[in-house]
Amino acid sequence: MEWVGKYDLSASDLIKHNVKWSPSREQLIYLFYGEGEDVVLWQARNFRRGTDHKHRFVTNGTPSQVAAQYHSGEETDTGVIVEDCISGIKVAMSGSGNGIPAFSSSLSTDKIVKLSKRHKRVIVWLDGDKFNEAVKLSNRFKLLGVESRVVHTSFDPKEYNLFEIREILK
Repeated sequence: MEWVGKYDLSASDLIKHNVKWSPSREQLIYLFYGEGEDVVLWQARNFRRGTDHKHRFVTNGTPSQVAAQYHSGEETDTGVIVEDCISGIKVAMSGSGNGIPAFSSSLSTDKIVKLSKRHKRVIVWLDGDKFNEAVKLSNRFKLLGVESRVVHTSFDPKEYNLFEIREILK
């Protein structure tokens, strides 16, 4: 909880967004459901001591095909592409749009097509060192007729509080 707390998230925020903790594996597990109760994608972040960056995340499912997103709770036609789940949750909680974790700094063509059918506007907000990738991704949405733009900040979206996120995404 200490790691998540530094991003101003509580246990209830995590539960609301289908995030679970596995004490035996020392993993925070992000679950995404398809139609009904079937888990179609999950990602686990390892907290076990000695885990290096290469082994920090374990994913099951096909992130390139599943358009995972965190809903803002309000009716919106805006999707905000971010790299990770915590950033996606924070964007959704800000009410600025649905937070869509890319699980990297790129999206497959299949996923871009799915998202372009769901959103009239897509904002791409990747980590500060991924500006060029963000521009390329935004341009791919524009080719499909989706209004798109890039937000570039020094820090990862999860580093900002909800008010700052709303202001940045205006």
